[in-house]
Amino acid sequence: MLQKIARREGGLILTAHVGCLELCQVLAEQVPGFRITVLVHTAHAQRFNRLLQRLDPLAAVELVQVTDMGPATAMLLADKVADGGFVAIVGDRTPVKGGRTLTTPFLGHRAPFPIGAYVLAAALGCPVYTMACLHEGDGYRVTFETFTERVVLPRGSRDAALAEQVQRFARWLELQVTQSPLDWFNFFPFWDQAPHDD
Repeated sequence: MLQKIARREGGLILTAHVGCLELCQVLAEQVPGFRITVLVHTAHAQRFNRLLQRLDPLAAVELVQVTDMGPATAMLLADKVADGGFVAIVGDRTPVKGGRTLTTPFLGHRAPFPIGAYVLAAALGCPVYTMACLHEGDGYRVTFETFTERVVLPRGSRDAALAEQVQRFARWLELQVTQSPLDWFNFFPFWDQAPHDD
């Protein structure tokens, strides 16, 4: 990942509530050239960005509110990735306004996962990485892994391709949660976010 940053090759970072996005600010301060746009489901993103700018005018972390993501937002994100930046999005919460989800096995039960990250990754045509932050000893270990070099959603088999991405992410999240269960910030009935299809 450090080589990608040095070469100004951007990408999408797919994380979950085991991938403490607040660490992105620390990474941005310690890794030269690391710029990240974090997609959030809050109407307060603009106010928070203004606060970050007052505290650190050179801050390399930006929050973008994505409750309603349209073409303008997608173009903005594409520009950021093309300029060597990274876009971070969580893949373990269903959309606030009822966006599309797919259910897949997760820790022994079927659970809904959003598809937005994969649709965005396909539109951006960039590499996708996972990020996790788990307790290790007296501290934390942050890991980045390549999830895929590119998400492709063929017209004739788009739903199957999306289901494959969702399943891969659920398996990745299972591995993180089973390694360190108390690091998953899940404070609601995860499996009941949407009606089950079985």
